[in-house]
Amino acid sequence: IAKLVYVSVSVVEKLPIPSDEASDEEKKKIEDNYKNRLRRLEEDTQKKIEDIWNHEHLRKQQPLLPFKGMDLFSEESASIFGLTRKELLVTAATSGAITGAGIDLLFAGHTLLLGAAAGAVVGTVGAYFGFNELSEVKILGKTLGKHYLQMGPMENRNFPYILLGRAIWHTVQVAKRSHAKRGVVNLAMDSSFKERWLDESLRKSLENYHKKFRSGKELEAEVLNEYGKLIQKILEGLIGNEGSLKQLPDTH
Repeated sequence: IAKLVYVSVSVVEKLPIPSDEASDEEKKKIEDNYKNRLRRLEEDTQKKIEDIWNHEHLRKQQPLLPFKGMDLFSEESASIFGLTRKELLVTAATSGAITGAGIDLLFAGHTLLLGAAAGAVVGTVGAYFGFNELSEVKILGKTLGKHYLQMGPMENRNFPYILLGRAIWHTVQVAKRSHAKRGVVNLAMDSSFKERWLDESLRKSLENYHKKFRSGKELEAEVLNEYGKLIQKILEGLIGNEGSLKQLPDTH
């Protein structure tokens, strides 16, 4: 799960184009490629989690434990697994990401929607509230004579929480469904889900890591290990640690 969030937030998608101007179709194509790449990363991680619990048979019965048809980039997924406006604001302020006028902008009334043009520049409000804004699409390579579009790293501040929340929910469902383990909580997929594991202090800790993930800088292995240990504590609180979770290996 730690690798999933890190790779998804830091990944960069590129698309060669024939000129120094991108068409709407080309912008749409790189956005689709970017989203599909993140969807595949999530699906691959779900399969690995099911393998950890030795539940290959689950995939024979159904390819993946479904989110009730809830796509990773849907408004419904954002509303259940993502942060609210207030939580985003508090997280941004406490992590030092915005102050003063930036906080005023965050009250501008944007909602978690999907589908605006990929070429729009991601502003302060878009990056925090507008789920339609994932990452700025840049045209690079002009000086080299080979042009390409680039999308990523992920600039939307809510995305890593949505992705992490979905991964945690999926993992608990695998543990509960497959081994009928006592003590595994029955998590409802609704607004109460986050209350079971995510508080303000943890949000602040997670945001410090997410900031490093999207920086584009090389990440030290120890940083990812620390992030993984945070996730392990969350899962132990929801699943229990009576043999359900082994000690995390170093994440290199």
